[in-house]
Amino acid sequence: MQWNSNTTFKLSLVTLSLATTSVFANNYAVDGRGNGMGGTGVVTASYLTAPFYNPALGTIYRQNDDVGMILPGVGIGYVNQDGLMDDIENLMDVMDQPIVDPDEVNSALNALSGDQVRTEIGAIAAFAIPNPIVSTNVFTKIYNDTYATPLVPDGSDPIDRAESSAVHAVSVGIFEFGVNFAKYANVLGHHMSFGIAPKFQQIYTYVDSSSLESFEILEMGGEMTSESGLNLDAGALWFYGPLRLGIAGKNLLSKSVDTASYTETIGSETYNVGYRYDLTPVYTVGAGYVDDYMSFSVDYDINSDKRFNAFDDDVKMLRVGAEFDLARQAQIRVGYKTNRLSDEEVYTAGLGISPFGLFHLDAAINYKSMDNLGLYANFLVYY
Repeated sequence: MQWNSNTTFKLSLVTLSLATTSVFANNYAVDGRGNGMGGTGVVTASYLTAPFYNPALGTIYRQNDDVGMILPGVGIGYVNQDGLMDDIENLMDVMDQPIVDPDEVNSALNALSGDQVRTEIGAIAAFAIPNPIVSTNVFTKIYNDTYATPLVPDGSDPIDRAESSAVHAVSVGIFEFGVNFAKYANVLGHHMSFGIAPKFQQIYTYVDSSSLESFEILEMGGEMTSESGLNLDAGALWFYGPLRLGIAGKNLLSKSVDTASYTETIGSETYNVGYRYDLTPVYTVGAGYVDDYMSFSVDYDINSDKRFNAFDDDVKMLRVGAEFDLARQAQIRVGYKTNRLSDEEVYTAGLGISPFGLFHLDAAINYKSMDNLGLYANFLVYY
């Protein structure tokens, strides 16, 4: 494979083979509580997790809350619904037989063609000082989103096709560091809260091609590009007793980043491969009921979250979640989320432990199948 950093960005047939339905999104939070509740948080997040859902929630705290800290929050999501890794292993087993049967190779290649796999890994940290003047939260988040798909060349000899096949992968990593400011206001007799979260972003992209035998989704290298700049999140909240309505806008300043481009010959075909990653604003409305022992909320994305221009990976999420508190010592959470553009559905569940309020440990699982799941956990302390 020969890298060519001066190649003009082009789409090729290989990029069009990457099409995925997913319930991941750029504005997702690596948060055990929210992910246990279907990914909701526009009206139910705490002042500590406000920057990851709705900056206006920085004003929602208890009178005895002076300082809060998340260190750390971690999460991983995995979508292998086509069985890419299993199909690669099956092809390798067929090719390793003492006598290779071309018909078996052809069958294994047909099963492999069009497969895809996706992973998403993230981590967060936050330090907050809630107060009636301007509640402040210093936060950071890093997440990585990777897609991979095989490219199987045409030809009449299945063994040559198998030996020439490759896996193409593209990855984006985003690092954020910012400060969340939130302020309560009484507007015409209504209880309101407003928040903004200016942040620094560094966006990294990677593209890579490897043989079927050497491919590892979590060990991706390749050519890197990077771009940095400022961005902004903002939000508003209305509340009356336990009832809440909110709206949040994430990544209000649009950005586009081109990956490195390369040319590659596979079989008799030469491909020009490159991608563009778009970071666009996403606006989400939320409604819910929140009291000391029970919470219920619904979040809905007003517009689509667009990402890689070559993939069918846009999402427009509907999220529903509930939390039940057990004497302030433990919390049980359930939820549901669906991508309205693909109707893919995922169910969620979570557990929180908060013994005597000394600390909070939250964990969650998002599940559709063993080939489509996410795991999240975070550790919080309030003083």
